Amino acid sequence: MSYVPIADYALIGDCHGTALVAKSGSIDWACLSRFDCGAMFCRILDDKKGGAFAIDARNVASTSRRYLPDTNVLETTFTTDTGTARILDCLTMREGGKTLPFRQLLRIVEGVSGYVDFDVLIEPRFDYASLKPWVRYHRDEEVHSAVGGSDAFVFQADADLHTSEDLASLTAALTVRANERSRFSLTIASPHELDLTRLSSDILDQRLADTIGWWKRW
Repeated sequence: MSYVPIADYALIGDCHGTALVAKSGSIDWACLSRFDCGAMFCRILDDKKGGAFAIDARNVASTSRRYLPDTNVLETTFTTDTGTARILDCLTMREGGKTLPFRQLLRIVEGVSGYVDFDVLIEPRFDYASLKPWVRYHRDEEVHSAVGGSDAFVFQADADLHTSEDLASLTAALTVRANERSRFSLTIASPHELDLTRLSSDILDQRLADTIGWWKRW
């Protein structure tokens, strides 16, 4: 792909870490545990090996986006010839998050009308793309983990994910229909502190609702 103009990115964060989301639905920059930590997605620096977390709608006719009113929750809406869907992006927030943040990136794909097909790529490249991770599937817990040096995360999705041959990325094909949701959760931790507990759809939906409410109260 070619580089995206910096003006095409929107910023999300939780007062600890941040991510930049392109109009296409790709997260091309993310420092999720701290603002000054090594980036784990950095396609904005190298579009070939920098890594990204992309949720790309197929056959897009138009795109619009906004922050939900009085929040830092980003809503990107895609219209195709078969329907309309949106992605809700945030770093989840909670009371007491100043000292105990979730350190969680939450992406929810939501069908509005008809159906929309998406291609998903999760390609982490820790420490400014200097480290390719080892991606592992934990069958009993139904989650993935990725470890690279002193960085790691736990990832879960409603979609069926496929691990690349080099064990360094994940892909999925996703179709979302009206009133359906598909959830993607990525939680940062140290390799020796990974919590492999799979969170229910209700918990993830509630974290989105709580994050919206936190921003409105802030």
